Formats: sequence, C-alpha cells, structure tokens
Amino acid sequence: MVSFVCDRCNDVMTKPKVRNHRCYGASFHCLDCNVCFTQQTVQTHTSCITEAEKWHGKFAHQKGAGSLNQRVKKQPNNVNKVAEPAKEEAKEEEKKEEKKEETEKSVEKSKSSKRKRSSDASESKHKSKKSRVEEKTEKTEPVEFVIDSKELKWKRKISKEIKKSDDKTLSQAELKKRVVDSFLKDWKKQLEASFDAELSQAKYVKVDGEKV
Repeated sequence: MVSFVCDRCNDVMTKPKVRNHRCYGASFHCLDCNVCFTQQTVQTHTSCITEAEKWHGKFAHQKGAGSLNQRVKKQPNNVNKVAEPAKEEAKEEEKKEEKKEETEKSVEKSKSSKRKRSSDASESKHKSKKSRVEEKTEKTEPVEFVIDSKELKWKRKISKEIKKSDDKTLSQAELKKRVVDSFLKDWKKQLEASFDAELSQAKYVKVDGEKV
C-alpha cells in the first residue's frame, strides 16, 4: 500500500490515516512518486509508479516506462491542482488576519476616542462647577465697610457719654456701647438725608407721592 509523509511533523502513514491526521492543513508527499497532496486530495491518488519504475527508472520495461512517462507528464498539472488550494487557503488566512487586526485597531481607536470625550466632558463639568462656585462667592461676598478712625471724633463722643452718666463713671463695656450707638445714630441721620436727596433726583425710579 502507498505511504505518505506529513510535511509538518514528518510522520509516515497510509492513505486511510491521512484524513484523520492531527496536522490539519498540512501537505503530504507520496513516498513512491513524491507528488504533493492535501488531506482532501490524497484520496484521489489511486495509482502510482511500480517498483521497477521507482528503482530502475528509464531501464524499466517499455510498458512500465511508458506508464511512467505518461504519469510524469500529468504530474505538473496534478501538482498545480494541489498547490492552488494550498495557496488559496494561505491567502484566506492572511485576509482573515488582516481583517482581525483592522477590527482590533478600530475597536481600540473607538475606546480611546470615547475615553477622551469622557475626560473632556468631566474636565468641562469641573471647570463649570468651579466657575459657578467662584461666581457665587463673588456675589455673596460681603461689602467691606471701612471706617477711617482719624475722621471720627472719639474724644468728644467719649467725654459726652461720660458726662451723661450720673456718677460720671462707666464701665468700659458700657462706655463702648454708648459711644458706638451715638455714632450709629449720627450715621443713620446722614444716610437718611442722603437717601432722600438721591431719590428726589433719581431718574431710574419714578416717585409718586409716598410710593416709588
């Protein structure tokens, strides 16, 4: 029986064992005629050279030689038929690998773009929140009321409040309260007078008697 050798693992086996051989996609050479086959085409190899043709070549008897010549002429076509499917399979594998790589690159690019958009959105949200907090802080910041101590007539106010007391003496806390209240009353009168003057001349509001 004809035997074949696996080009991948170099195992030698008979034709029935080629179909179930573990090296899927490998090629197999006939040990007698040295023609290459695949697991699918090896079953078509039904005839081979005789022992005389193998060992004696051109010196074999005429009939065998004639048969050998005929098979040698047919071998190139057979080899081409075997080689073409192998090339097609190799091309298909290359196409699959290229397509797989393109898909992986596309997925990675999509993930990278998504992460960038998420990061930009988060940064924008953070900036917006920070801006709102700063704006709110600016709006709620109390107006600083600056008092020029040199313009205040402390001596007059303090002396006046001490003279008003019955025993001409006051505790420090009580004196402070009376002096501050006196200044507030004076400022209140001044602010009220300034307000009345402003309202009478203001063009941004309409005054109708006691209503504005």
